[in-house]
Amino acid sequence: MSASNLEQGTTAAHYAILIGINRYPKDSLKGCVRDVHELKKRLESSSKAVDIRVFTASEGETSSVLPVRAPNLLPTYGNITTSFEQITSSAKSGDFVYIHYSGHGTTISQINNLPNDSPHDLALVLIELNPTFQPRYFHGLDLASRIKRMVEKGVTVTLVLDCCFSGNAVRTDARARYLDYDPAVDAAYPWSPVTRPNAENDPSASTYRAGSMRPNWLVNPNRYTILTACGPTEIAKEITLGKDGLSHGALSYFLLRTFHKLGGVGGRQEHIYHHLRARFKGFEKSRMNIQNPVFYGNKNLCFFGSVDLENRPAPVPIIRRANGTLELEAGEAHGISKGDGFILCPLDHATHDSVPDTDAIPATIKTVGALVSQLETDMADAQCLHIETGWIATQVTSLALRKFPVRLQSDLAYPAERGSALQDLNSLNLQSFDAELAQSPSFTIKSESDGTCSIYDEDSHDITQLHFKNSDLQGAKMHILAVLEHMARFKLVRSLANKTLLDPGHPFTTAFDVCLTNQAGISRRPGCLQEGWLHHGDWIEFAATNTAKGYDNLYLHIYNTDSCWAVENLLKANHVVLPSYRG
Repeated sequence: MSASNLEQGTTAAHYAILIGINRYPKDSLKGCVRDVHELKKRLESSSKAVDIRVFTASEGETSSVLPVRAPNLLPTYGNITTSFEQITSSAKSGDFVYIHYSGHGTTISQINNLPNDSPHDLALVLIELNPTFQPRYFHGLDLASRIKRMVEKGVTVTLVLDCCFSGNAVRTDARARYLDYDPAVDAAYPWSPVTRPNAENDPSASTYRAGSMRPNWLVNPNRYTILTACGPTEIAKEITLGKDGLSHGALSYFLLRTFHKLGGVGGRQEHIYHHLRARFKGFEKSRMNIQNPVFYGNKNLCFFGSVDLENRPAPVPIIRRANGTLELEAGEAHGISKGDGFILCPLDHATHDSVPDTDAIPATIKTVGALVSQLETDMADAQCLHIETGWIATQVTSLALRKFPVRLQSDLAYPAERGSALQDLNSLNLQSFDAELAQSPSFTIKSESDGTCSIYDEDSHDITQLHFKNSDLQGAKMHILAVLEHMARFKLVRSLANKTLLDPGHPFTTAFDVCLTNQAGISRRPGCLQEGWLHHGDWIEFAATNTAKGYDNLYLHIYNTDSCWAVENLLKANHVVLPSYRG
């Protein structure tokens, strides 16, 4: 039960809108209706009551069968938007809405009444009876404005889009869930946005302490998550599995199997996403289906459930290769070092607060690559045979943190007890005041007579004061060490660098261009130390371009490391794709 409903003494309501379209005038699909019917069965088996609304169009349907099948159940623009409006009207703060679309997508290069430099708009391809099945677009900006109204009421929204928005080389692939944009469709059903649901008219945008970036059609990400089948330059395909040869959307298929592992529709969004990412990557090797799901929004939300406010270690997915090796989807770029320790467990246990010892397998980093690493375990091979792709790894030792020594006053010496999880980490390089250090300490910590503890940086500046009772010194030590570990991780993130860029002749140095522009229109490149160019409260434009003359996409991540020792993902997404330059 959410906090809002708990205060009102009511139970949160759950709504689901499921849209599956096989029947199109051309390039019909096979697995979309099956996707949503299987999801409907899964939702109906849930312990919570769900108001489920299903809109489908199957290949065999024509206007002649519509009297048997109610027209209000077809995936038309009117039916679907009416359902949105009804749910928005009846839902209250703390309720949950799950929207799942399985069908064709398209990309619209120019949006009416918006600036020419606006990003391309995506659209879902619905159908209309006019008098036979004809396509109609549900524009992304239209969809976003309707989600925005739900979010403004305090409703938590999960949107899954099992379709494709990439026009790259999909014309001859009947499995691709993409249709070329047809201006005649928009001419037949004109739609013009009144307002754009972006930061400029989003009242919550001013509440961000630091920066905020997100695709223009997305709304305030605190109360929604969006999971898409692939990135903007990839192809979302239907897959055929099993002896029966039934077709499914890849995202819907793996998501349904994830719910089966979890025992129902639920679980932490971040864990579900990383599990899906591993399943897609493992599937990519065997089926040559290059498709990576993309996650937008609040990773702390639970799928069709409340926010998980507890600060937890970031989950890292595992892929089990055909030769039995265990591949961790993290490497040097993520601060991983040889010898780092991890605990491995299946997804259903990773989403719980505690993991049974019988299901937790310790592992160590054997080799480290730029983006992936190889794990090894000390357990017998037979005990590790059940580890499979999609398991979750949680880091328990980070040797990279030892690059930032911590000098402790004698009465705050390292506790002798080893029972807590933090002590088992053994990641911090803790030194006493009388120890000789090969380098200056990154942090120095001293206890004060007034019951406070001060932490100083390498320049002897007082960073923060921690208050604790002298009678609870041991408990205070654990809190202090946790704060120090967070600060060391912050410094580790800020110190991460691509060593190849140190070589001016390396081809990657010319593969991209980054430019920062201030409010006065003055542009600078990264590394500029000019003072007075940027002032507190100013906005800044960040432009990144893929300049490589090849066919490699670049995957962009942007983080803000602020003065409060926080690391913020400015994109509110797992990554953004910079398409390759093909001029």
